[in-house]
Amino acid sequence: MSIQIKPKTLRGEWTQGFALDVHTTSKNGSSKGSFCACLNAHEEFIVTSVFIGGSRAISKLDDVIREQLENLIAKHCAILIGDANGTDKAVQKYFAQKQYPNVTVFCMQYCRNNIGGWQTRPITAPPKTKGFEYYASKDAAMAQQANCGLMLWDGESRGTLNNVLNLLGHGKKVMVYLEPCKSFYKVANEADLDGLLARCDPNTIQDLKRRLEPQLRFHQL
Repeated sequence: MSIQIKPKTLRGEWTQGFALDVHTTSKNGSSKGSFCACLNAHEEFIVTSVFIGGSRAISKLDDVIREQLENLIAKHCAILIGDANGTDKAVQKYFAQKQYPNVTVFCMQYCRNNIGGWQTRPITAPPKTKGFEYYASKDAAMAQQANCGLMLWDGESRGTLNNVLNLLGHGKKVMVYLEPCKSFYKVANEADLDGLLARCDPNTIQDLKRRLEPQLRFHQL
C-alpha cells in the first residue's frame, strides 16, 4: 500500500529551485551529485531555504552527509533546523565549526540546542498539544517555510518520515539520506517515496504508516 500525497501535482520541475545537479543518479537510485541553488532568467542568485532534519539515532555525519552540507554552505543556502538531539545537534555542530551564519533554529518554549548562537524562531503549538504532536508543530512550520528539505533518516523514525510527507504535501522536494544504505535518495513524488520505503524493513514501514495516519499533515492542505 503506497502513501498517497496531496496535492499530487508538485510545484515546478525537479530542476527548478533547489535541486540535484544534472546526471547525478546512480543505477541503484541513490544520488551521487549535490544540491544546487537556482538562478532566475536574469542569472541573479536566489537564496534557497533548506529544512534540515532527521532521526535522533543519527549523531555522526559521514563524508556523504558532510559533502552535501558543504555544498549548502557554498551556495549560501538559508538553513532551517530544529533543536533536538541526534541529527539536529550533529548538523548544528558542523555548521558552528564552519562558522556558517545563515542558520535559523526553530524551537518551542525554550531552545534545547543552539550550538552556533544563531537566531531562533519560537513556535507555539496549538492548545493542549503534547508529545509527538507538540514537537511536530515546529517541524511543520519549517516544512511550510522552506523551499526544500534534506532529511537524515534511520529508516525507523516516525518524525523524520512525517517531515518528508509534509514537504511533499507542500509540493517541495526532499533529499533523504537513508542511513542503512549510506546514500542519499531524491524524493519528489509518490513513486520516489515508494522506492525509498521499499528499501526499508516492510514491518517497520507498515507500523509507521499506521502510527502516522491520524497525523498526516498534507491531507489538511
